[in-house]
Amino acid sequence: SDSRYTPGPNFQFINNTIVTTVSDGIKLDSELIPMNMVINNVIINAGGVGIFKKSADVKLTSSNNYINKDINTCKFADFDADDFHLLQSSPLIDGGKDVSAYGVNFDYYKTSRPVGNAFDIGTTQHK
Repeated sequence: SDSRYTPGPNFQFINNTIVTTVSDGIKLDSELIPMNMVINNVIINAGGVGIFKKSADVKLTSSNNYINKDINTCKFADFDADDFHLLQSSPLIDGGKDVSAYGVNFDYYKTSRPVGNAFDIGTTQHK
């Protein structure tokens, strides 16, 4: 995100699954934005850091993100076959923040959020 090219009130990165990036998982160069939000994201095997801020001038609300180097820790049903459903043992289940106020009410597979005690972290919601 770069406010020099995309001005506005904020950048919101909510409930994404980002895997094996060349550089940083999420890169915030948005020094002119009043507040950026990075919430409930899975960032795995980033080439740099999980969440990069260009400077102290980048304002950020960041919570309930899962950053790791090993995709197996997520406990996806079958990552190699692009099946991002969560196994019962996944640490992503119920680890997220309620982001319904931002319009996040469904997951990648159109499953309603939340299911269970809380929102799940990442693209998918456990059934």
